[in-house]
Amino acid sequence: MECELCGKEIQNPRKISVEGSILNVCENCVKYGEEVQFSKPSVAVSPSQTNSYKPPGRKVGIPYSSDVSDDYELVEEYGKIIQKAWQQSGKKLEEFAAMLNEKSSVISKLISGSAHPDEKLIRKLEKKLNIKLREAIDA
Repeated sequence: MECELCGKEIQNPRKISVEGSILNVCENCVKYGEEVQFSKPSVAVSPSQTNSYKPPGRKVGIPYSSDVSDDYELVEEYGKIIQKAWQQSGKKLEEFAAMLNEKSSVISKLISGSAHPDEKLIRKLEKKLNIKLREAIDA
């Protein structure tokens, strides 16, 4: 093998980095770059060989029949009711949303009426803001 810098015949080449290129050089030419040490590739471990921890799956709650309200519906003016509660709180929208553990974008969509809250969010808003967003359905 030849030194890639000076062309001299070499037995034990050394690897150096010169301006981003890796070269095989002789002992005398090592000074022209930084010597590079390559580690041996590690043996890949299959997933079955590792003692991996898998967290338990998320439990999906099945609502009780009392949680599902078939005899109530969302009032038409729910956006105005939420907006009034926000204004009465005297907080910025971000602070108001944080108080409810919701994103401010969700609250602003509810206020504008471009999004409809699900049953869980309706209950949370009613409880935390002390407002009514549902009305009884006349049968």
